[in-house]
Amino acid sequence: MINNKYSNQTDLIQYAGELGKKIGFLIAGLNIPERAKEALFLIIEDFSLDQLERLNKILETRLISEETGFIEDELKIELEKIKNDYFKGEEKLNLETLAKLNGV
Repeated sequence: MINNKYSNQTDLIQYAGELGKKIGFLIAGLNIPERAKEALFLIIEDFSLDQLERLNKILETRLISEETGFIEDELKIELEKIKNDYFKGEEKLNLETLAKLNGV
């Protein structure tokens, strides 16, 4: 039976092929052991289209979560550097001001 989203079997086959490629790419990018990736590839061979679509959403969410976590970590590091530079500059300014006041 053809999924109602697709007008004919050719469209459905094309969509399933594209979805399969996308899922393959997402699985390859997962931060999990290679054996787990291989097991996923074996298991999904028997998935229905609905199951593949659900898996795709899960994998996309996981990838976004991992990437966002990486970006957040990088942002925290950069913000810490900025904060440290600011305090160093502030401390230098305070010392220069004190030296000028002492010289008056």
